[in-house]
Amino acid sequence: MRHDVKKKYLGKEKVSFITTQDIDENSQAEHFVNHALAYLESAIFLLDNIEQKKFSESFYHAQVTAFLFQHSLELFLKGALLFHSPNYAKNHEPNGLYEDYKKIYCDKQYDFNSQIELAVKNDPHRPYSIYARYPFDKKDNYLWENFSLNVQRRLEFLNGVLSDFKRIINQIKISKR
Repeated sequence: MRHDVKKKYLGKEKVSFITTQDIDENSQAEHFVNHALAYLESAIFLLDNIEQKKFSESFYHAQVTAFLFQHSLELFLKGALLFHSPNYAKNHEPNGLYEDYKKIYCDKQYDFNSQIELAVKNDPHRPYSIYARYPFDKKDNYLWENFSLNVQRRLEFLNGVLSDFKRIINQIKISKR
C-alpha cells in the first residue's frame, strides 16, 4: 500500500494532509486489515505513553486500550476471512469470527503466537459489544469491578498480537498469489 499522507507547504510552514486518495484501490479485506493495524497501533501508542508517564495512568485510558484492541481483533479476523471469501457474511462476535478463521486457516503458519483465545472467549460478565466501550451494561450494572492492568505485560501482549497480524496477513497474501 502506498502512503496516504501528503506533505504540502503553505508558506514556510509544513502541513500534513491525510487523504484516502492513495488507498481507493484497496480491496475490502485490505481496508479491514489496515483499520485493524491502526486500532492496534493506537492502543500500543496509548499504553506506551502511559508507561512513559506522558499520559495519565487512569482506568479510563486503560478501558480505551481495551476497546482499541478488541476492535482491532474483530477487524483483523473479518479482513482475513474476506481475503478468503469476499462475500463473507460479517458479524461482530469475535468468538464466531475466530472459529470461522480457524476453520479456513487451519495450517500452523496462520496460528497466533499470542494468546488471543482469551480475548475471543465469550464471557457473560463482560459482554463483547459493551464491556470495553461503556462502564455500565444495559441494566446499569457496573462492568469494571476489580479491574487491574499491568501496563508492561499488556504492551508485550499487544506487540505480540501486532507481530502476529503482520506475519499472518503476509502469509495470507502470499497464499493468494
